[in-house]
Amino acid sequence: MKDLGIDLNSQDADGNTALHVTMMLCNAYEGIEGIRNLLDAGVDPTVRNGENKLPTEVGFTWLWDDRPEALMLMESVITKKNLLNELGESQQQSIMRRKM
Repeated sequence: MKDLGIDLNSQDADGNTALHVTMMLCNAYEGIEGIRNLLDAGVDPTVRNGENKLPTEVGFTWLWDDRPEALMLMESVITKKNLLNELGESQQQSIMRRKM
């Protein structure tokens, strides 16, 4: 999606991103795939909405079994982002070179 110039973190009139909306509307039929796809595409789970809430803090409209997994996925992405920010750009680049 990024390659197409789509802003994955754009917000609606209420300040909700696609991740906020997906967290609110996800149910047993859709499971966790929508959340996983957004995170894999690079959506930022630290963007707050108009009520100053993170996607992990919005109310779940449906009771669904994958909620704990969704929260863990987002927390792991947030932790990774925080670690990379602490490392700084030069160390991030050396880590990326080692991965290649």
